Amino acid sequence: MDLGGYFLKKDCKMIRVLVLIAAVMCAGGSLFADTIGYVDMESIFANAKMVKHFQENMKEKQADYQEFFEKKQKKLEKAKKKGKSDEEMKELITELENEILPKRQELSQLEAGFQQNLLLSIKRTSKEIASELGVDVVVDNRVVFYGGLDMTDLVLDQLNQ
Repeated sequence: MDLGGYFLKKDCKMIRVLVLIAAVMCAGGSLFADTIGYVDMESIFANAKMVKHFQENMKEKQADYQEFFEKKQKKLEKAKKKGKSDEEMKELITELENEILPKRQELSQLEAGFQQNLLLSIKRTSKEIASELGVDVVVDNRVVFYGGLDMTDLVLDQLNQ
């Protein structure tokens, strides 16, 4: 067994790590962000006009869905009162579920699409404001223990314009 080759490989790895550490130290910390900003996402979700507008629209759509669902529910109850067989009831339930499913999926897709657009808007707005203020990194306020620049109101104001 050649232990010399083993230690040579280990020494090469150690040298690579030391060179990397030296490079970081010589860079004077320029590899790390100098200024950090943060945004309170919960506050933005609670106070952005676009969120309130979306919620109003969703309430209408959810009310329409609820009305549609209740009509289908009544149809099912009527069939049960008429004494339909188990087989007929199963077919009716399957038919009703097939009618309800697309409406349920539409609501889910609307919500997912809105959330994606909202996050993109927050990201774009945060990036613009960070650039104006000379901020290198913007994070959610939940990950900041100390320091940083609170950009929440600036982002919210720009989103609400």
